[in-house]
Amino acid sequence: VVGPAELVRVARAHLLEDRHGLVLLAPHDPVPVLEQVSASYPDEFGWTYDASGPDTWAVRLTRR
Repeated sequence: VVGPAELVRVARAHLLEDRHGLVLLAPHDPVPVLEQVSASYPDEFGWTYDASGPDTWAVRLTRR
């Protein structure tokens, strides 16, 4: 089940202009959110990890 915070992140990602992005910050690996984005918007978004824990995860989500 995707919670409200994840849905907000997905909605914001959908509104990004081409080649612009946002950084998701989380106290854990946000892979469930990234999988939701991939499922909802196939081939439309990519991501890279700027930081991968242990205290903070930062993932840059970009629109292709």
